[in-house]
Amino acid sequence: MIFDKDYCDYETSCTLYELGFYLDMTEKVYERNLMTNRYEMIPKPLLYEAQKWLSDEYHFHVSTKPYPCEDGLRWMFEIRKFTNEMVTVVKNKTGFCSSEEALAGGIKEAVMMIVESKTKNVHTSSCPSGANAQRVWRSNYDSSIT
Repeated sequence: MIFDKDYCDYETSCTLYELGFYLDMTEKVYERNLMTNRYEMIPKPLLYEAQKWLSDEYHFHVSTKPYPCEDGLRWMFEIRKFTNEMVTVVKNKTGFCSSEEALAGGIKEAVMMIVESKTKNVHTSSCPSGANAQRVWRSNYDSSIT
């Protein structure tokens, strides 16, 4: 049986959709109000579907595992980034009450890292680098003095 906790939350689902996640939207959807009287259908993926998509499309693998603590069993997530050369643990976090909660937290964190990476690339790709950056900065500085 599938419960609400087995699905990505609305915010994560919207961001996944904006990153290119697609799902046959016959049953599992969120409706996003774009303007008055206008809605957009957003896929409502299972945590597993989002986990697999992040691994396939962005090479981020989100896993969960239990660990003992003083008040019982807790869960953690770990995000690994796979490249041709190596596997790197890029983030982990502890303190979740269930594996679903930990997986949802890991997926949300991986999605945020992808968005930040894309935002960073947009800003840096339009900026001159190296000697060109120094020339541009110097010419702007010189013109502001005169």
